[in-house]
Amino acid sequence: MKKIWFITQTIFLIFLLIKLALYNDKEIGITLAFFESIVSFPSSLIVIALHRIYINLIGTHTCLDNLICTYDYIQIIVNWLFFTFIGYYQWFIIVPKIFKKKHQNLNPKRHKNHRG
Repeated sequence: MKKIWFITQTIFLIFLLIKLALYNDKEIGITLAFFESIVSFPSSLIVIALHRIYINLIGTHTCLDNLICTYDYIQIIVNWLFFTFIGYYQWFIIVPKIFKKKHQNLNPKRHKNHRG
């Protein structure tokens, strides 16, 4: 499952970089946020909120009406890294721990005797 996650994320990054290179798409940040919001939900909301706070505090000049921002390659890669990291952490570290703990709580006798 981890390989599928990284392959999907890498293909999406390549897609974004090609789209930026060929079309200089001003809404590429929206495409990034939309896709990553789906595959990393709900933790992706943290990244989006931090990005909005950063834009409001720093006052970047690359945003129109504080909604559509223009991005360069480094900004796309950095945003992609944040989404990928938080999504990975959510799906492959936090969620398995929750399921393991829930499973242990449902079967406490079985896990108490099994010290494997």
